[in-house]
Amino acid sequence: MHSAGLVELTVVYCTLCGTVIPYESVVDGEHIHFGTSGLLYRSNKLMFDHETSSLWNTFEGVPVVGARVGSGVQLTYRAVVTTTWEEWR
Repeated sequence: MHSAGLVELTVVYCTLCGTVIPYESVVDGEHIHFGTSGLLYRSNKLMFDHETSSLWNTFEGVPVVGARVGSGVQLTYRAVVTTTWEEWR
């Protein structure tokens, strides 16, 4: 978390189900940088972290393949509201 109270997010868009899943990007003080892998695991898209190339389940926010598996690290989910521009205004 930044001193200004802002939270850095990794926002995942699932093209399979049309949803947005936001996670905090900082875990135990480490900023993790993510990318999309183009791979699926148990019908879930996988993202990867640039630091270790571990693959992460985008639905659960946990690593499923690679160096981070078994480390106990899990991304913190943030709530999101899907609405229209008109409703938001």
